[in-house]
Amino acid sequence: MLDYKKIPKQYHSLVRGIELLNQTRYNSLIVKSRNGLGKSWYVDYAIDKLGLDAVVLKGTMTEAKFFEFVSANRDKWIVLRDCGHLWRKVSFIDFLKSATGTIPERIITRGTYANHPGVEQTIKFTGKIIAELNTIPNSFKEDLNAVISRSLFVELNFSNTDVKQIIYQIFDMNKYKELIKFVFNSSDITNILNIRTIDKCIQIYEASIANKLDYKSQIIPYISNPFMGIKKDLYKIAGNKEIRRMNFVRYLMREGISYGTAQRRITEGLFLGDIQSNGLQKQAYLRV
Repeated sequence: MLDYKKIPKQYHSLVRGIELLNQTRYNSLIVKSRNGLGKSWYVDYAIDKLGLDAVVLKGTMTEAKFFEFVSANRDKWIVLRDCGHLWRKVSFIDFLKSATGTIPERIITRGTYANHPGVEQTIKFTGKIIAELNTIPNSFKEDLNAVISRSLFVELNFSNTDVKQIIYQIFDMNKYKELIKFVFNSSDITNILNIRTIDKCIQIYEASIANKLDYKSQIIPYISNPFMGIKKDLYKIAGNKEIRRMNFVRYLMREGISYGTAQRRITEGLFLGDIQSNGLQKQAYLRV
């Protein structure tokens, strides 16, 4: 059973989504949020509390190995975590459409890429899928919409105020109040505030205290340059505000980057979740 009193309210929709996935004929849940907000932790928490038979798939693997993994776990809940490379493949999207339908029998046919001894031509998938995403890929848009329409969908769109409230609830404020106040007041970290950052600072804090070092001077180097790559460029020109994609492209071109490279870097940043978009094509706006 899930005790909602122990779960920050910002995550209620996520854990309720997992409950509903278990109670309805829907077979997939897509959870979207920017990185570092705790979605994986609460997915694992809900699975454990509900006693679900689940396996986690994370990292890079070939399509053949992916099909073999699904075949071996066809009757379990499969959590797709840190599998961004798979979302770039139309064969993976086709798999999701077959695996997440609400029809009684969900038959998945392997592609020629999985033509290995011991791998069946077709499998009957009776499990369920939870997919964690930092951003919705732009490729195969119509096919992705077909997957989303078959699924329960939860987006955790937290403001810094929400993140602070969560941090107050899940960390020991009696022990770390001074540290967390210091982090909140850091101009360098305010714009990327997340749970991972606080946990990182706590680890540095503990090591600093153990070695009788000033924890503030130890932490600052690790939070003083939070933006890298395309995120750093976007924040430099727009801060926390939105900017039209083409205006950002023009800025990058003035910095000596070609039009094609600028567009590619923006697309990669969107896919990796480093920057965000309003999802429109003709009037696309970007933000960190």
